Amino acid sequence: MGACTGLGVCKGLQTFEGNKPCPAVRTLAQVLLDNVSLLTETYVEVNGAPLPRLQWKKDGTLNRHDAGLALDLILFANRESEKQLASEIIEAFLECRPEMQWYSIIYMNFQYDRFGTRSPYTESDLHMTHIHIDWLNYGLYEQTGKTSIPWPSEAYRTGFADILTERLNRTYSSW
Repeated sequence: MGACTGLGVCKGLQTFEGNKPCPAVRTLAQVLLDNVSLLTETYVEVNGAPLPRLQWKKDGTLNRHDAGLALDLILFANRESEKQLASEIIEAFLECRPEMQWYSIIYMNFQYDRFGTRSPYTESDLHMTHIHIDWLNYGLYEQTGKTSIPWPSEAYRTGFADILTERLNRTYSSW
């Protein structure tokens, strides 16, 4: 994904040697970086640190992010242009769901399951700043006794790059 800086950022995507995102997350990140210019930029965190708008790492604990199965797209819901862009990106994800085979999307106060069914999201208000998309198969996680997070077969999908690129270009070119 390009050359890394000393900050551990590769063309806008956080990385950590030896711990990489799954192929679906890597493919999605690359498509977004190549087609949505805002997502190649950084934003300033509340502590003043510049952070990339695409993030897959979290805190090193047992979670879908650090397992390499999730990606956050930092788009603030309190900024109308970013909220509108987030809506358009989510629509693209929903249209490309058969090819992408993601398991869940969360943004603001709603979520979509792997079948594209929308429902309220009430667990946290942390998603007012970003879209969360993941390939976590909770059943596989439970089968391990919740001691590890295996990658489901869908996490190896990469064949959605062209269709998602076409869909994003159809929308994003009008911005």
